[in-house]
Amino acid sequence: MTKDKTKMEEPLVINRYRLKPGITEADISKYNIRPGGSWISKFVTMFMVLPLAKDITLNIGFTRDLSEWDDFEHILVLDEDFGQPYLPFYKFLDGTETKNCSPFLRRVILNYNEAMDELEFLEKIDKNDDVDDRKD
Repeated sequence: MTKDKTKMEEPLVINRYRLKPGITEADISKYNIRPGGSWISKFVTMFMVLPLAKDITLNIGFTRDLSEWDDFEHILVLDEDFGQPYLPFYKFLDGTETKNCSPFLRRVILNYNEAMDELEFLEKIDKNDDVDDRKD
């Protein structure tokens, strides 16, 4: 079995994230944060964009009150060709589609996890954590 086949057989998970405790606007400012981002959420006042795959971008928005940040309301995986959320990503995230993962979607998910892991102001949420209770 080749390495590529092994990777294709590994269970694929979209990781969940939260801001590390004590993160400030100054901590995230070194990541080319720009003003705006209302397409992510109406409350977003600044954002950053990272490429994930051809014509797919990761848009991360921030409000002035960083304590309100979460990886559902403030993240947008955008299909730039259509100017809409990349629906296969969200169907995989919410569990409505888990069996038909195309190689392109697999690459988007792996690139998403890698991009989010590299951001020093984020920490991965353990799958045993209750994602909805992370603002306590």
